Amino acid sequence: MLLPDARVGPYLRAFRAGVEALAPHGDYIPLDEQLTLLEALDPACSGALLTPAELDQHSGLPALPWLERARAEQSQARRDDDASEPGDDEIERAYALDHALGARLEARRRLHRLLRHRTLLPSSRLEAVLKRMDSEPWVELCFDHLAPGSAWERLRVEVESPDGWRDGGALGVSDRHHAVKVHPGLRHLLARHAPTPLVALHAQLQDALGGRVTRLSRSRVGPFWFPGIPLPPEAPAELGRGLVLHLSSELVGQQVRANHHLDPWIPPPPGELVPRGCRIYRERRFCASPALLPTLERWGRDVGVAVLAKPLQPRPTVWRRSL
Repeated sequence: MLLPDARVGPYLRAFRAGVEALAPHGDYIPLDEQLTLLEALDPACSGALLTPAELDQHSGLPALPWLERARAEQSQARRDDDASEPGDDEIERAYALDHALGARLEARRRLHRLLRHRTLLPSSRLEAVLKRMDSEPWVELCFDHLAPGSAWERLRVEVESPDGWRDGGALGVSDRHHAVKVHPGLRHLLARHAPTPLVALHAQLQDALGGRVTRLSRSRVGPFWFPGIPLPPEAPAELGRGLVLHLSSELVGQQVRANHHLDPWIPPPPGELVPRGCRIYRERRFCASPALLPTLERWGRDVGVAVLAKPLQPRPTVWRRSL
């Protein structure tokens, strides 16, 4: 679906207010990357350079073509430096000749300066960090990607004593500084099985890595419901009258103190067998139009879940011409 031009800025600023209010922690894609993307897409920064504003019709999040235009502009921006951008005098002359041309030059300079120095939300990224190096090495993996339905998702895996650590397994040490090397097949496995139910994914990763997966989390930003986005039949219809941003997370691990389910929308899979020595925690947090908070709380009570919700209060963003 395409957003009308007049709604693009308010949509992005509401989205930004929601993620800032919910303050995603380290199990989510980094907040600064999310905010950079939302700022880049905002016409207050990029003008009409990245339009049309296309959303996924089910999740209400920016669709891939819109995101890819921002990434393409970043690639172009990083081929140059700030000094190569048009100066104030050049932009003023362009405004005098053609207001639309001047606005476009100024927007491109503003956007490129943003994208040149900051990191955008990735389409796909796998990072591995060595957390401990001894007889039982401990590695953390973070796989960030755009999940089906355009949700922004991170899989975070902690594994001890991965199989073949020193002789060509899925993970290994690439140099004397203990940088971790990752077999390409592991990235393909994570991409292919990211939607797999969490407990089954835990078993698959233990088989693939050959070690002890002590912690596995899957966390998503999205969907973002607003009038015009079709709601699932399980959700109260009243939620379609305002704004509702979801952040959801599920975690299975040895350090989880007790099994908890705090998601009013998606119940645990039937017959789920949590790995021995682990527990599982699930939650869905909301940031919603204040008038919708009672409806969210009632939804939770109806299914026996204490809903975690904050009011969504967008703040205006004002950009001034730098001339």
